[in-house]
Amino acid sequence: MKTSLLFLLFAIFRTALNAADTGLYELSEAFRPKNRLPDRIDRATLVSRSNDNTLYFLRLYRSSKFSASHEKIGVVAGGKVIRIADRGIESGEYFVSAMVDDPETVKRVMQAFDPNVQPRRHPGYRMLATYKPEKAVFHLGDPVKVTMRIANVGDIDFAFIAGGRQRGARDNQFAFSAEQVGGKMLPDAGDPSHVGGMGCMVMLRPGEPHEGDVDLTKWFSFAEPGTYAVRGSYYMAFVDPAESDFITIWEDFASAEFNVIIRADGGD
Repeated sequence: MKTSLLFLLFAIFRTALNAADTGLYELSEAFRPKNRLPDRIDRATLVSRSNDNTLYFLRLYRSSKFSASHEKIGVVAGGKVIRIADRGIESGEYFVSAMVDDPETVKRVMQAFDPNVQPRRHPGYRMLATYKPEKAVFHLGDPVKVTMRIANVGDIDFAFIAGGRQRGARDNQFAFSAEQVGGKMLPDAGDPSHVGGMGCMVMLRPGEPHEGDVDLTKWFSFAEPGTYAVRGSYYMAFVDPAESDFITIWEDFASAEFNVIIRADGGD
C-alpha cells in the first residue's frame, strides 16, 4: 500500500513538473517549483563545458535584481529542475548561473531563453609535444628537470592558457606517471594542492614552439637507481586568439613518453 501511494505521489509530482512551462521558478525547501517568477530575462548565454557538447553553462541576465535570492531559484525545463549555482553582476547586469547536463534539457532551455549558444568545436590545430630530460643521466637525490616543448606543426595559429594551477608546491597544469623499467609504478609523492594562479594566453603561429621546465621530484621520489619510463601530460585550454574573453573552445593534453636514468654514483 505504501509503495503504491509513493508511486502515485511521484507520478503526480512528475506530471506537475512536465505541465510547468520552461522558465525561472521560485523553489520550495523540498527543491520543487512553487511559483513562476515574473522576472524578465534580457539575454542569456549557453556555453559548452565539454568537447562532446553534453555539458553547458547557462547564464541568465537582467537589468535589475532578481525577485528571489539565487538559493531559492531554479530553472524548470523538460520535467527537470535545474538549481541556480551562483549569481553576480557583470557590466551593470545582474545574472544567475547553472549547469545543464542533459541534451533534451539543453534543447528546451534554448527554446525558452533564446540564448547565445557557444558549442565547442575542434579549432583545427596540429601540434607536436616532447619532453626532454635536462641530463642524459641524473644523480640519485638531485632534481630531475625536464623541458616540455609544444610545437605548432600545423598551418594555422592556435592559442591556449598557460597558468592557473601553479600557485602551490608544483605546477598542476602538468601531470606525470612513472614506473621503473622492470619494476613497479611510482606513487605520486608530491603535494597537488594549489590555489589557482595567474594565467595568460600563449599564441603559437605555424612553426613556433612553447617551452616549460618542470622538476619531476615534485611528483616522484626516485628512491632507487635505474631507468624510469615516464609519461607527461600538460593540460591545454584552447581559446580563440581573436577574442578577449578567454572562453575555452576546446580542451586537450600535450602528452609524450620519455625515459629518465638515475644513477647512484652520478655522472653525465
